[in-house]
Amino acid sequence: MKLLASLLLVVLLHAPTPALPTRYKLYVFEGSDWCTNCKRLDKNVLTQPTFQDFLLSQQIELVMVDFPQRKKLSKEQREINAKIAEKFAFEGVYPTLVLEKIEGLAYTRLAYQNESVGEFTQMLQNTLTQLK
Repeated sequence: MKLLASLLLVVLLHAPTPALPTRYKLYVFEGSDWCTNCKRLDKNVLTQPTFQDFLLSQQIELVMVDFPQRKKLSKEQREINAKIAEKFAFEGVYPTLVLEKIEGLAYTRLAYQNESVGEFTQMLQNTLTQLK
């Protein structure tokens, strides 16, 4: 019985935390293999643990919409990216970020201008407040 209780405790401690439902989507239009500012955004903000934690806490799903020049995307992925670009009237400026509220269908554009992860997170937090 003790062994069973110990095993159950181990399973519970290592079980993945259930994901919260998505309330927002943050679309990132990028040229991953050629856009210098896109690479900077990815390195300085998007991949940072503090930013990932912020996205999780605010129930924001990150959606990368990539338009590479050298890297080959599948036909299906190119079609998906084209539909998303059309939905938000993407104008070809990289990187472009669009924050969409799932309920209510409201969205707004964001610009990345070499902000730090803290500065960008604060800008995103302010934008969330406006969308609520």
